[in-house]
Amino acid sequence: MAIPNGLNPNVAMISFGAGSAVITGGTSNSHATILTELGGTNVVGPGSIYISSATGMIFVQQGGTWSQLTIN
Repeated sequence: MAIPNGLNPNVAMISFGAGSAVITGGTSNSHATILTELGGTNVVGPGSIYISSATGMIFVQQGGTWSQLTIN
């Protein structure tokens, strides 16, 4: 289910079911700034993915912490 953000046809995030993982993005580049951007802790489910348009970084939420993926 896509969650609208008022910028049709863009969406704020894509959800895979109530309380489950989402795919979202923005300009954040750390755990703290992602939390601020999304509105706090426990906003999205474990396994969620955040794509930073500012840095190209990809983060996965694990146990309440946004961890940057490292691709070798």
